[in-house]
Amino acid sequence: MLTASRPAERRGGNGRAMILVIKHIDVEGPGTLGDFFAAGGMDVLQADVYSGAPLPRGLRGIDAVVSLGGPMNVYEDKKYPFLLEEERILKQAVENGLSVLGICMGA
Repeated sequence: MLTASRPAERRGGNGRAMILVIKHIDVEGPGTLGDFFAAGGMDVLQADVYSGAPLPRGLRGIDAVVSLGGPMNVYEDKKYPFLLEEERILKQAVENGLSVLGICMGA
């Protein structure tokens, strides 16, 4: 599931930072980071890639990317095909000068 902390019509044009959080497993979410983002007036767009949610095609309206951990290894793209798409979006984020935070497997 791809979910936003604010309604979709308010994203991008509301002057608030939008953080893309890539979630690899159901039980590991943004937790304290999500609380920090909310307290700082930032919105979170959460991509639950483990359940088949697509990552955005591009990063328009995204200010930073957080890649959370998971039980898989980064080289297991045959078993977890979403890793190839995630690699593409992370590379695009770095190339565009966005802040990127990788945690555990995501690092």
